[in-house]
Amino acid sequence: MRRLFLGSISCISLVTIFFLYHSSSFERIPPNIELYMLKNNDDTLHHIHTAFFNPENSIHLNAFDSSGLASYSVLITDKAGKTLLEEEEILLKKTEDLNIVLPKIPNLPDGDEVFYHVRVRDWSNANFFRGNETNITKHFIINKHTPQVQVIAASEQIMYGGSALIAFSVQHLKLYDKVPELGIDKVIVNNGHDDFEAYPFINKQGKLIYLALIVWPIKNTFFDGTIRVIDSAMNEKKIQIPIATNVNYMRRKFNANISDMRLQTLVKRLEESTIMPSDLTANIEKFQFFNESVRHQDNQKIANFFQIAKQMDIEPTIPRFNVFLPVRDAQTSGRFGDEYIYKYHKENVGVSVRYGIDFIGEQNTKITNSNNGKVAYIGKIGSYGNLVALNHALGLTSLYGYLHTMPTLQSNLQSLAPIGQMGHSGFATTNSLFFAILVQGHFANPSEWLQPQWVDKNINQVLDRADNFGMKHTHISQYANKGSQ
Repeated sequence: MRRLFLGSISCISLVTIFFLYHSSSFERIPPNIELYMLKNNDDTLHHIHTAFFNPENSIHLNAFDSSGLASYSVLITDKAGKTLLEEEEILLKKTEDLNIVLPKIPNLPDGDEVFYHVRVRDWSNANFFRGNETNITKHFIINKHTPQVQVIAASEQIMYGGSALIAFSVQHLKLYDKVPELGIDKVIVNNGHDDFEAYPFINKQGKLIYLALIVWPIKNTFFDGTIRVIDSAMNEKKIQIPIATNVNYMRRKFNANISDMRLQTLVKRLEESTIMPSDLTANIEKFQFFNESVRHQDNQKIANFFQIAKQMDIEPTIPRFNVFLPVRDAQTSGRFGDEYIYKYHKENVGVSVRYGIDFIGEQNTKITNSNNGKVAYIGKIGSYGNLVALNHALGLTSLYGYLHTMPTLQSNLQSLAPIGQMGHSGFATTNSLFFAILVQGHFANPSEWLQPQWVDKNINQVLDRADNFGMKHTHISQYANKGSQ
């Protein structure tokens, strides 16, 4: 009987121990730890993805554990293992989350290396009531100096609605040359409203050059060009782009009267490519729906044909551009930025803006590509009808609409390759070609790119100066001195 009683007690004890061990108070999941960087005078926490660190910024420890956090410790050592600072705290108030600023080490020179050893323990009864523990170590190389930016060359000016090219170099500390990762984290060019990527190239002298093709969109009332460079330690340099602005491009406004016959023709074409809401019955309602909703969506779709690569490789050579000549011996109609106020029975029923120009010619007139590019889109889009979009170097996109038929093209097109033929698809009223230019998804005045003198002076001459930057006894231009101030 006694054996039976002792056996029962043992079984109960084992079951009790088993359930206790597997209860939430004995959970064995270690705390989750993340370290973030908070830049000085900034409210945004950044993930730490580099070894470089400016000690004027702060490191934030974020920890979580469902059983509660019991303690944390921070040990900061130098490269030789010498303790620079040590701090530990027992958390008397049980909490699942921990957000603290780790201590700073002052007076560290550039190139010094420090190690942050962080340990966090929870309140779990696992591991013989010692709790679960997470340890991480972060290696940092000190850099407190901002990168230097030098503008090498730029277009003579940028016109309202037009394009411009800026070439510049970035110099970082030599300590970055000792590690495999790049010293520059972000290079952003801004027009006062929109950000543009800068493309890295290696020039003839072996120098790393950044090229940024930008635009002053007609939606923006002003242009304020800047270059921002952020290195891997989150040190930032910002300079103004030394370029003149020209506001003399005059946009025109027209009243466009729509007759019932014209409206019926437009709606018939719309319904061939656009699904109309079932509650729209009147032709004028369908037209307004297209003009106010679908047209905006179509332009946004076109803008997205260009997709900025988040990680761009350094290109081995600097490109050059040919003047765009999509068709020969054709008249042009309309101007970039023209605004049309639609009137139906003397009432305003909508407004639209022209984002390209039309070439008027004979049916089946050959359309030719002018610069090497990749096909971004072939298909039918709203008022543009049958359309081809080509992506070229430096984020430049060219569009070809109203095509007679949908062409079959290879993914890569060389200069002088055929694109298609003139037609009257979409809203075209006669045999024509709709031609437009975008820079990183922003519509730009295509007339500039049709002028050989403009392309040579504002694009290729800038590229030439960038390609020769670093050559001894070479005059770089006045922009180099301005950009380094």
